[in-house]
Amino acid sequence: MQPDRIESDRRWGEQRHLPWLQVGKHSLFDGPRGGETLAQLFGGSSRLVVYRFLFGAEEHSACGSFLDSAVAHLERCDVALVAVSPAPMARIAAFKRRMGWKFHWLSSVENPFDELRHRDAPPGVTAFYKDEWGDVFQTYTCHGRGLAPLVGAYTFLDLAPQGAACVLAANQSTQLIA
Repeated sequence: MQPDRIESDRRWGEQRHLPWLQVGKHSLFDGPRGGETLAQLFGGSSRLVVYRFLFGAEEHSACGSFLDSAVAHLERCDVALVAVSPAPMARIAAFKRRMGWKFHWLSSVENPFDELRHRDAPPGVTAFYKDEWGDVFQTYTCHGRGLAPLVGAYTFLDLAPQGAACVLAANQSTQLIA
């Protein structure tokens, strides 16, 4: 096994042992089917990954094609995947339609979800678990450079000389480590 893979496996193992935080079910997201609670986003799964997709009132582009390819694989493993953005649902739906994307994408405008999970933060991911009684627990959250494994371009940048230094120079608010 490669040394970097061993280190990655160790970190993911540590992440799975972090404490779980019970969360309320009151967050209401605006989606294509109307209002949906956090608990409803699980569908029939016991695990949920919410990707905080950086697409708001001002963005004119976004990259979400990797989400479409992940959904089918995750569903087979009892994991639901949704994207959440601080943009109005009509704007999300129009952009999603234009791009031909199929993943479940919701609006978090006027929703405490983003406020609890850093509204002004870069893209992020939060994992949840729903037990047999319907209680929901947040099990993991990360944003910024922690998402590098999800975005193929960062993997290539890490292989290149000077790593992701060009991204850091372009966006000083992102916490990248070259």
